[in-house]
Amino acid sequence: MQIIKVFIDWDENFGAVSELIDSCVATGKTFEQVKENYASALEFHLEGLEKQEIPKELLGK
Repeated sequence: MQIIKVFIDWDENFGAVSELIDSCVATGKTFEQVKENYASALEFHLEGLEKQEIPKELLGK
């Protein structure tokens, strides 16, 4: 398992994002809720990436 740094901020609501994972964000009303929501969003995001077909030109073939 790889460890990633997740930034959590508060502005009327908690928000979480990581510089290493594009397009994966989460929000929550509490710190615990945003942590749970980000873990769930990350799992869903990575599952989607696994199912995505990679174009051959990106693979260098």
